[in-house]
Amino acid sequence: MQEEIQALSHGLAIRVGENGPCLAQMPAQADQLLGDVAAIHQEGDLLGQTRGIDLRHLLGEGAHPIGEPPAHQFGKDAGARYLIGNRRGIRNDRPIIPDYGVNDQGSGDMYPKGGAMLHTIRQLVDDDVRWRNLLRGLNQTFWHQTVTGQQIESYISRSAGRDLGRVFDQYLRTTMIPTLEYRIEGDTLSYRWANVVPGFDMPVKATLGGRALSWLRPTTAWQRVRVTLPNASDFRVDPNFYVLTRVVSR
Repeated sequence: MQEEIQALSHGLAIRVGENGPCLAQMPAQADQLLGDVAAIHQEGDLLGQTRGIDLRHLLGEGAHPIGEPPAHQFGKDAGARYLIGNRRGIRNDRPIIPDYGVNDQGSGDMYPKGGAMLHTIRQLVDDDVRWRNLLRGLNQTFWHQTVTGQQIESYISRSAGRDLGRVFDQYLRTTMIPTLEYRIEGDTLSYRWANVVPGFDMPVKATLGGRALSWLRPTTAWQRVRVTLPNASDFRVDPNFYVLTRVVSR
């Protein structure tokens, strides 16, 4: 199992090297990004799994810190740009985690989509110190243990201080991208989640007035909030969230 983890980690290194459009956004940081793939090897060395399909969680954990070197050296926005650009490699051809009890490795989206999911969760945590402690705590909590994906999910939910079960179900067990449907009539924004698992209620940041970002807490039911936007086209969702938007009419 350790060899499989390391082999897949090498696969991630290759994908980073081939993902030209993403690295092209930050050519000065490319070498640092590639060098930091060692973080994935360390994650795989220290944690084991009971089932091969649970590798998705651990490799997803390893993929996200690749965004940290440019953030550390060149600013937080640089790391975010890398992770957002890496979404170009997401195919959404099948779920990252397939059904249990069958010999199926799931989708190769474990790399870019796992990183996109974790970057989205980082926005929900909304505290960089807490987020870094969460990632470091993985090794401290599960040092040289055999773990399951459910243990990793539960740990992240506890450390984040919120139930992320439906977020994991959405991004790991379906190919659906959460879509914020909305319409703006005068000074009223109506919005809801579509293309989501039952009970999905992930908060998201969006522009409600000026350039500032404010929290919306959509569900699958329509909600309304007052906005002070000069033009309806000024509405946007924070791109750090891996979601889509769609304008709808009555």
